[in-house]
Amino acid sequence: MVAKKDNYYYGDTGTQGLKWYEQVGVGLGSGALKIGEGILELGAGVSDYAFNTELLEKLEEVYPKINVDDGLGKLVETVVQFGVPYGAALNIASKVSKVKKLGEVAKGGGIKGTAAKLGYYALPAVVSEPFAATNRDATLGQAFGLYSEGFVKRLDPDQYEGREKAAAHLQQKLLFGLEAGPVVGGVTTFLGPAIKGTAKAVSVVGGPVVKGAETLVVNPLSNVLKSERTGIPQALRGIEKARVKTGEKLGIPKYQEWGLRNTKSVSTKERIFKRLDNVLATIRTRGRADIEVQPALARALNTVEASKKGVDVHLTNIDRLANNLAKASGKVSKDETTMFKNDIFENIGNFLVDKKVGKNKSALSRLGNTEIKSAAKNLKREFTALKNTVKDLGLSENEINTLFRGDIDKYLNRSFELVRNSKYKVRDADREAVSGLFVNMLRKSKVYTDADEAVIKQAADDHVDQLVEIGTKETSITKMIKEASEYIAADVGVIPRKFLKGKEELPDVVRKLMGESVDKRSQILDTVADMATVIGKTESLDDLAKALTPKGMLIEAGSLAEAKAIFRANTNIGKIRDLQLVKIEKTMDMSETIGKSFIGKYTTPEIAAALKGQSLATDILLQSSIYKAFLATKGVSQLSKTVLSPTTQIRNVESAAMFAMANGHFGRGASLRDAFKLVFDDVVGPKGEIDVARLASKGEEFRRYGITNSNIITREVQALVDDIVKTTEAKGKLGRTENILKKLQDNSILANATKVYQGGDDVWKIFGYEFEKSKLLNIIKGDGQHLDDAEKYFREVFGRRFEKYMPDGKSLKTREEAIREIAAETIKNTYPNYSYVPTLVQNLRRLPLGNFISFPAEMFRTSFNLIKFGLREMQSSDQFVRQSGAKKLIGFSSAIAAGKVAQESAMNLVGVSEEQLNALRESFVAPWHRSGPLIPVSVERGEKTKYKFINFAYQSPYDVLSAPYYAAMGQINKGRLEEKELDDIMFKAFFGDESGPGAFTSLLSPFISESIITERIADITVRGGKTKTGRKVYSDEEKASDQMVKGIFHLLEGLTPGALTQVTNMARGIVGERGKYKEEFNASDEALALLAGIRITETDIGKAIGFNVNTFLNDQREARRLLTSQFGLENVNPQTIYREYERLLKNKYENYGEIRKVFDDAIKLGHDKKYILRKHSRRFTKNDLNIILSGRFIADDFGKLLGDTRLETVLRNRNIRLRQFIDFDRLREIRDKYNRLQFADKLK
Repeated sequence: MVAKKDNYYYGDTGTQGLKWYEQVGVGLGSGALKIGEGILELGAGVSDYAFNTELLEKLEEVYPKINVDDGLGKLVETVVQFGVPYGAALNIASKVSKVKKLGEVAKGGGIKGTAAKLGYYALPAVVSEPFAATNRDATLGQAFGLYSEGFVKRLDPDQYEGREKAAAHLQQKLLFGLEAGPVVGGVTTFLGPAIKGTAKAVSVVGGPVVKGAETLVVNPLSNVLKSERTGIPQALRGIEKARVKTGEKLGIPKYQEWGLRNTKSVSTKERIFKRLDNVLATIRTRGRADIEVQPALARALNTVEASKKGVDVHLTNIDRLANNLAKASGKVSKDETTMFKNDIFENIGNFLVDKKVGKNKSALSRLGNTEIKSAAKNLKREFTALKNTVKDLGLSENEINTLFRGDIDKYLNRSFELVRNSKYKVRDADREAVSGLFVNMLRKSKVYTDADEAVIKQAADDHVDQLVEIGTKETSITKMIKEASEYIAADVGVIPRKFLKGKEELPDVVRKLMGESVDKRSQILDTVADMATVIGKTESLDDLAKALTPKGMLIEAGSLAEAKAIFRANTNIGKIRDLQLVKIEKTMDMSETIGKSFIGKYTTPEIAAALKGQSLATDILLQSSIYKAFLATKGVSQLSKTVLSPTTQIRNVESAAMFAMANGHFGRGASLRDAFKLVFDDVVGPKGEIDVARLASKGEEFRRYGITNSNIITREVQALVDDIVKTTEAKGKLGRTENILKKLQDNSILANATKVYQGGDDVWKIFGYEFEKSKLLNIIKGDGQHLDDAEKYFREVFGRRFEKYMPDGKSLKTREEAIREIAAETIKNTYPNYSYVPTLVQNLRRLPLGNFISFPAEMFRTSFNLIKFGLREMQSSDQFVRQSGAKKLIGFSSAIAAGKVAQESAMNLVGVSEEQLNALRESFVAPWHRSGPLIPVSVERGEKTKYKFINFAYQSPYDVLSAPYYAAMGQINKGRLEEKELDDIMFKAFFGDESGPGAFTSLLSPFISESIITERIADITVRGGKTKTGRKVYSDEEKASDQMVKGIFHLLEGLTPGALTQVTNMARGIVGERGKYKEEFNASDEALALLAGIRITETDIGKAIGFNVNTFLNDQREARRLLTSQFGLENVNPQTIYREYERLLKNKYENYGEIRKVFDDAIKLGHDKKYILRKHSRRFTKNDLNIILSGRFIADDFGKLLGDTRLETVLRNRNIRLRQFIDFDRLREIRDKYNRLQFADKLK
């Protein structure tokens, strides 16, 4: 199916014979590739013309191309190739002031408006077309024969070389730009309606595939599964009833109640269930607490995130408008712009708290710009709504004084650089000013009445250092102010009022020391966070109390004895020797109002511990500065290979689509385009008041319900960083490691890359959430029935209680609110979410093992939930709920089977049999490619046999579930070929061996394998300068200094951003440069990985045989050395000789079997047998070659081995003859055990 050139696909056959959906796919891929080709050609053409570099020829040889010659595929290719760059150019041009004015004039109509419109749409085409066009494309004029033959021939670059070829090439690109202007401008201006229709058709070009799958497959199948005529729902209900009854008969309590038992119960059975629950708690999201606790605590955090998000969108918009206004006002320099913006935000801050300015005027009047005024009003609406919600909580005067410094209406939190900015350096002048303040205060203290000035000055400087540490370690501004003022009052004495102004808690000089900021934006966000925290804590604890009280888990009683009696009566858990209940005094900073539903009441120790927040077993590791430095390195290496890798960024978006598939989110139900737009606006900033309002509203909704900002990769690394920094902050001054991490957090490049990576995850969660909401419209009925429907769904599917009332305890939830809550609960439990990672995994991520272990843990949790929710929905009496369950089960099955289906389809397309694919997998691919579906891409057979494939595991997050199956099947196939005993085959299928993992070891691999940086440390230490795959980092013969340098560079490679590695590999592919290990790079494959996230791996069978032969020869030498090395030992004994002789024969038999299998598999793959023998036979001894070709093992003659001079010397020193020392009959038995053993197959 592939032309002779590696980089030209469908070159011989074209794409006309493909199915329509395959033509669409190929067209999309070709269009994307041609964009990259056009850009690279432009750069190469300029380079060739200027420096005669001949890059154009090299690019033509290696860059991937697809011969799209069918009508549909060509249409799709053209739209992508020229449409995407044009859209980007139009978007950029619309932000240029002069072009923007053309667009505004165009709206006016008339001749002038038409001309402006023509220019507005033509200019981007003039720029984009030369970039997108390749030397294989013809302009419209050339295609329709509008130019003379001489002119066309003159622009054909194929007839030239060097600079002349580059000149013709650049002239052709220029012609594309010259034609594109009038053509695109004219078509857009005069055929606007037709263009809109075409754009709409193109935007849904992939729609028929998904909708067709939904209409022709998913819907009919789900209708069959949901129908009670099939008996499937009834059967599932019967199984569930039987399960419950069996449990009751056996005395097995409900799973949710296991934790209510006690290890000190008089019942052995109850003690067992409690211990089981304690074990399961480590891998369960809720830990040991009741099922209602974790969601309630998560809601508190979500409330803060939601409020901050809603306000931040408005602040970002104001910042954008302020920037534009600054430019329009002639503010060119960075300092001028900053001062201008600070003034605007200062007035906005005053406007939010109704502070008058000037002659008692509203601060709004000083904003001037209408757009900024409107944005400020929108911001104030959000701000005022938060304040009103806080007021409605009914906080006491003491709480308002503590939380909001006395007046919530005038409260606007301060911002201090020492708290917010890790790069902030305290100025010496500010330090001296505060030191002077303390000197004056200390002089008046009785303790220092007779002290020398030097002693007083030293004490004052120490107090300054302590204040700086307080500012550095505290993350809450309010707490920092409180702690700093209390420190001064406690350690120095009451602060003289003359140092303070009004109600200020801190003197001016102390505020300067801590870098009080004029950054009103930060102050506004901090204020919102403070208010939202109070709201979130109060509402979530009130909701939790409502859920726990009916279950008997929260008890109001006059004494502990009374509480125990009530608990026993409500929970019915039997007799317990020492029932433990805890009285809630203070939790989560509870006060009179916050948590009033808990204070003074009794609950279980597990719930009380969950409310307080439990420490982790690995906290002790964070006390070591060396270990923290290691963890920091681990975090940086993980970020480098994910967030800072374009390939991984693209894969992140692509692979997350599998979550939608697994949830049955097929076809109609939500708009993926809308989800992408929301995330795009969030990353780059919205345009226009409507977009801002929508992003603020939807962004707040998504955060409130916990949909977004929960990416496993970014949150795990962030948690690792927070662990390191916060542990030190709690002790005071930050160390070098912590400061480096804080600077990384503040780095704009890393922050933006992280935001993009998070956005790739958010797109699909938003899509899934909106899809679920759409689906629930049929399930959660209107007309006042919605609360009963929601309560029933929560109980039957989630196994939890649904709270009907809003946080105020009075208003009932609307239908829309009920639907949102159910949809969010589904997405949080079926799409990976870092907030749900259990304590065991939180501990494991701090160890040197595993990379992003939270992800596989979440895949197991969410997959289990998908099956559980699907089966529970299938038992419902509502047909729409049953259909939802059927689609979940169909979708999950499809996601699991997708790799196998893709593999089988590709095998048929490319012409690879299952036997050949197994041969490739078992003998010629790296270990990490063996446990997953391999998608063959192309094959070359003969003397230079090459196979190209894609490891589907990189595209599917569900590989973690299917990998154990592929690992087990690989071991079973290997065992059958080697004619192993069944018990040996099954053992290896489960546990694996040195050749590869088994099912169990593959399952555990993500959690117990070495992390990126741990692996590299092991390479240069315990593995002695070798990688896991046997490659040398350095050789033993090299100088120690050279080994050290190479070892350091090996470590640094683990920290190198993926972007740098990928771009370097692509450049090497273009110029033909080999890598560090002499590996070759294919520019087309590297381009595909870089631009599409799809890594094509090439296996050169001939070269792979060479590597295997090297391994065989080394293993043969090593096997013999292990035996003979024992001969010279003074304490050598006969048992050692017998053992080592048998081990020698066993190892050599296995080595011969492996190299024979390599040769057999190479022949199965189409490699020429004669070429194999001609190429490698000289490297073997005649005996080795005879054994390999005959397929029978010839055991080494023990007589020759025993003739070793070292053994003779030892025996001579002992005065013992060889036949007295060794039992030759025993050696013959060992030899005969292996001699003439036949290998499973022979070379054919």
